[in-house]
Amino acid sequence: MKSPDEDKMILFPNLTERLIEKATSLMKEEDFQAALSLFLQGLELEEENEQMQYGAVVCFFEMGNLTEAKSYCKKLLHGATDNYYEVLQIYLTILVQQSDYAEAFSFVEALLQEQDVPTPYAQHFKHLMSFCEAQMNGAETTTNTAQSEVFPNLSLYKEEKQLLLLQEIKGMNLAYFEKELNEALIHSSVHPYVKSALLNEIVNQKVQGKWKVQKFSHQNTYVTQDLENLLCHPFIGEVEKRLEDELFHHNPTLYQMVTDVWKRYLFVVFPFIPTEKEDLWACGLHLLLLEIGNVETAKEEVMELYNVNELDLKKIMNHLKEVETYTTIE
Repeated sequence: MKSPDEDKMILFPNLTERLIEKATSLMKEEDFQAALSLFLQGLELEEENEQMQYGAVVCFFEMGNLTEAKSYCKKLLHGATDNYYEVLQIYLTILVQQSDYAEAFSFVEALLQEQDVPTPYAQHFKHLMSFCEAQMNGAETTTNTAQSEVFPNLSLYKEEKQLLLLQEIKGMNLAYFEKELNEALIHSSVHPYVKSALLNEIVNQKVQGKWKVQKFSHQNTYVTQDLENLLCHPFIGEVEKRLEDELFHHNPTLYQMVTDVWKRYLFVVFPFIPTEKEDLWACGLHLLLLEIGNVETAKEEVMELYNVNELDLKKIMNHLKEVETYTTIE
């Protein structure tokens, strides 16, 4: 006769972890229906698994099933979930989309009274309360009206002030400011260094969205996963390896200086990083540092080391020199 424990036995070891891993991968591919199916399978095995519940929330929300997303949000918010504020953001967004301003106002009001809410969230929640109150009183406004009072319009400030405002922006929850971020990323008055810092913070906070970026006569639209992939693009290491082969052993100081310039360059031009011709880029960086340091070395000798032609090299050198002027803000 089987014991009760035998009836509950899971046939495959670590099945829950495997389901979460596969479902998360499907979410990155934006296949929310398939991901949801796996999360729901996992919840049949472990009904109180918070990772599964949170995954279901995101999938239901992305698929437009606000009723189910709201139901799972309530379960998580009543517990001690590690994703409390992420879940709360989704829950409040649902309430606003459903025009349930009274519930959103009451929930946030109680939250601010009962908990020590981190400053970035507290600022947003206060603006959200004002918005909900205005809606309940019949005022015509939008959620972005309240949010734009928090996020600074970087294009209005000089470069030095933009840099200072970055510290304030990094303390915000950027998930609420997709419109304002895109305005900054496309505006010609916002310094390229500042745009790169914004993009890095978007990746750090894992803010999902589409980002239109303009820099150095280039313009393109990226999703957050694209940005993450570019940050660890193999070409970056290939250039460093090429420099290491030629410089590390006989001139480690120059090697360190060259790689520092390469890293500064990549930060400023991000996400428009080069992805091919590592010999050409390594040679250009090598020659640029020799030029900056007023080191007299035959250009032809360096070009021969990397086996590159002068015409292609000239374009790279001009570009590197241009970008180098943007690596600091005076």
